[in-house]
Amino acid sequence: MSLEKIRDAVINKAQKEKEEIIARAKEGCEQKVRTAREAIKEGIERRLRGIEVEFREEIKRQIASLNREHRLRLLEMKNGIIDDIFIRAVDKVINLPDDKYLAMMERRLLKVDSILPGKLLVNARDIKRMDQLFMDRINSRRQGGSRIDLNQDPIDIKGGFVFRTNKF
Repeated sequence: MSLEKIRDAVINKAQKEKEEIIARAKEGCEQKVRTAREAIKEGIERRLRGIEVEFREEIKRQIASLNREHRLRLLEMKNGIIDDIFIRAVDKVINLPDDKYLAMMERRLLKVDSILPGKLLVNARDIKRMDQLFMDRINSRRQGGSRIDLNQDPIDIKGGFVFRTNKF
């Protein structure tokens, strides 16, 4: 065999080995890239699941907060309506004609325990409305014989009365 054939054989063998080494290196690199891609993909999916859980929890918190705000506003509106109704009812009662207003007051006063003497405290307008005849009529209808006296010092209320005794 000639030197040239040997050299060509060595070169061919080296070329084949080179190609095999390159092919193995490429396959190794491709495997490392696939492994890295899978690891990155799994990491991203894990992080996305974590973000999704956090996002769902944040949505739940925000919905709960909005529900609380809504219930609070609704309660405020209901309270406003109730307050308005009470204000209108009080205005209606205190603006009744004297005869109807005094009849209502008399009914309430006659429900007070008749054995308890006491003082009737009212506002300045009602002191003028309730004359001695009114107080005498109340006291004559009480069963226990104890008296209710009208206090002449007005108190700061819109209408109605406060009944003061030694006990309460």
